[in-house]
Amino acid sequence: MTEVPTEPEPEASDNALPVALAKGSRRSFTAIRRELSEDDLKSPAVQKMLLDDTDRLDEELKEAKGFRERFHDADKQRAILQEKLKTHTGFEVMSSGCLAVGGAAFGYAPNIWAAQQTTSIILLLIAAIVTLAGLWAKVLRA
Repeated sequence: MTEVPTEPEPEASDNALPVALAKGSRRSFTAIRRELSEDDLKSPAVQKMLLDDTDRLDEELKEAKGFRERFHDADKQRAILQEKLKTHTGFEVMSSGCLAVGGAAFGYAPNIWAAQQTTSIILLLIAAIVTLAGLWAKVLRA
C-alpha cells in the first residue's frame, strides 16, 4: 500500500493577521496566508475569485441597505403607534369627571321635577352639555 503524504499545517508568521471565522465562512481558507504578492494578483484565477467576492459583497450591501431603510420606517411607525397608545391623563380625568357629573345631574333632575321645574330643566341642559364635553374629550384622545 502506498501512503498518502500529509503536509504539515502552515505556521502563522509574525506579520500575519489573525483570522476570525465568521458564520458561514470557508474553513478551507483559514490557514492560507492573506497577503497577496504582485505575482498572485496577476493570476487570472485570483482575479476571478476577487471579482466574485466583490460581486457577492455588492449584493449583500444592497440587501443590507434595504434592510436599514425598512428598519427606520418600521421604527418610525412603531414610535407613532406607541405615542397614540400613550394615555393622556388630563383627557382621562376630564372625560371621566364630566361623565360622572353629567350622569349625576341626569339622575338628580327627575327628583326635583315636581317641586322646581325650571331648575330641573336647567340642570338637564347643564347635564347634557357636561356629558357631551366628556364624550368629546374621549373622542379627542382617540
